[in-house]
Amino acid sequence: MIRFYRLLLIIGTVMGAALLLSCGTGSAPGANEPPPLPTATQGPVTLGVGATSYHTNDTFEVTLSNRENQTIYFADHLTNCSVILLQQQVNGNWVNMDNCGLGILSAWHTLDSGQQLTVKLAPPSGDHWPNGLYRAQVRYRPSNSFTSLITIYSAGFEVN
Repeated sequence: MIRFYRLLLIIGTVMGAALLLSCGTGSAPGANEPPPLPTATQGPVTLGVGATSYHTNDTFEVTLSNRENQTIYFADHLTNCSVILLQQQVNGNWVNMDNCGLGILSAWHTLDSGQQLTVKLAPPSGDHWPNGLYRAQVRYRPSNSFTSLITIYSAGFEVN
């Protein structure tokens, strides 16, 4: 009788181990889920986008907010000749979408403390945005002197 219980114990253990090992052959939970979107730069000056997903013919809305205790300075002549630089992730690298073809010098703009600036970025005329992962960027100075530029990013968003 004891031999019979030992035999059942051995068979049960082997079958349990086999069952547990077979569970590991599938994909891990969440393995087929896309990676999370990049997060926005945190601080007194921020960039926000209107949505986490857009269609290829949509106009993107990007808001620059200044909660700094002073005016900030930033240049234009970037995506759509605006003050926002749109970037698309291509092969793991961020590629600038600086499609401003005007042959003029960039101008400096200001945003006072406590203010916001909303910029709308439409697809190039008669065209559409390529599918992919995007983010917006602004480089600014916290004063009118020639100090280093501070770079901030919006959260990532998808276009499809």
